[in-house]
Amino acid sequence: MRHLPSLERVEVDVIKKGATSQEVDEAKAAVRAAADDHPNRPVLRLR
Repeated sequence: MRHLPSLERVEVDVIKKGATSQEVDEAKAAVRAAADDHPNRPVLRLR
């Protein structure tokens, strides 16, 4: 996400098909960390 300097909003739909609960949690955590690390601190919507 860092290469998108004007980023203001991020929407992510996590599709759980074939993934464990742990894998889903890890994927969500990775997206949250990337959004938190972005200089613009974009609004994040995870579903």
